[in-house]
Amino acid sequence: MKTTRIILISCRVLVCMSSCSLSARIKRADKRFAIGEYYEAGEQYRQLYRNVSSKDKPLKAYVAFQQGECYRILNNSKAQNAYKAAIRYQYPDSIVYLYYAKVLQYQGKYSEAAKQYDIYLKTYPNDYVALAGKYACSKIDTWRKQPSRYKV
Repeated sequence: MKTTRIILISCRVLVCMSSCSLSARIKRADKRFAIGEYYEAGEQYRQLYRNVSSKDKPLKAYVAFQQGECYRILNNSKAQNAYKAAIRYQYPDSIVYLYYAKVLQYQGKYSEAAKQYDIYLKTYPNDYVALAGKYACSKIDTWRKQPSRYKV
C-alpha cells in the first residue's frame, strides 16, 4: 500500500516536471531559431513535437510550424510533413498555406501547390508571391515544352 502511494506520487512529480521542462525546451528551440541555428532548432522542435500531447492542439501546431520553418529555410524535404502537421492541428495563421505551397512547388508537386496557393489567396487575394507561385504552377508544363536556347 505504501509503495503504491510512493510510486503514484513519484509519477505525478515526473509528469509535472516534464510539462515544465517542455516550455523551457520550446524557449531554447525558439532561441536557436532566432539566432539562425536552424538545423539545431529543427531537431529540437522534432523532439518536442513527439512530446507534446495531441490534446494540446495549439502548442502542437506551433511546434510543427516552427519545425517546418527550420526545414524550409534549410531546403530540407522534411518541411512538407511538418507543415502538413501544422495544418492538421489548425495553425492559426494562414501563412502556413503559403509556405507549404512553396515547399510543394520546390519538390515538383505543382497541382498540390496550386491548391495550397488557392487556400492562401482566399485570405489574401492580392498577395504577389502567392499569385506568382500559382501562375508558375499553372504554366510549368508549357515552359517545359518550350526550352530555351541556353544550356547550363
